[in-house]
Amino acid sequence: MLYDKFLSLLFILLSKFLKFVFSNVVKIFTGNKPSRNNQQSKPDEPIFINGPLYTKAQPLFSNAETQFFHVLNEAFGEKYLILGKIRVADIIVPEGKRSDDGWQTAFNRVSQKHVDYVLCDQEDLDVKAVIELNDKSHNRSKTKKRDLFLEESFHEANIPFIQVPAARYYDSKQIRDFIISNATFV
Repeated sequence: MLYDKFLSLLFILLSKFLKFVFSNVVKIFTGNKPSRNNQQSKPDEPIFINGPLYTKAQPLFSNAETQFFHVLNEAFGEKYLILGKIRVADIIVPEGKRSDDGWQTAFNRVSQKHVDYVLCDQEDLDVKAVIELNDKSHNRSKTKKRDLFLEESFHEANIPFIQVPAARYYDSKQIRDFIISNATFV
């Protein structure tokens, strides 16, 4: 009888020990710091031990971009959905298979680039046009090369790439007419 109690106690201690070891090994491998009192971390505590902490970024658009976004919505919002800050590689991709020579190089050329606005069909989100708001930064040599590359790339993919000069004020009808005159989707 004493032997049975001893085995029961040993079994309980061994199971608690294994549970403790297993939970701390899992925490170490998942990046969660093991706690001293076996307490769970609080939801507002960072989960990184030695990694970066995050903070809220600035608004998605600058003031000028926000103003133009509203003008685009006024001009096209009834028929099209306007999306902003879209990665180029989510709009166009290289032809062929990933295993083809040059595919990855071509993909890398677009994967880190973004465009200001994308006009999409409201029903199926098919891309109808890409719009860049060209402020004075588009006068730089490097940005001009980027814009030319994007213009050629979107042309190859049969997607209108429309560059609109930045201004202090926009008339939604004039913007609509300008975009329509530079695209065949409407």
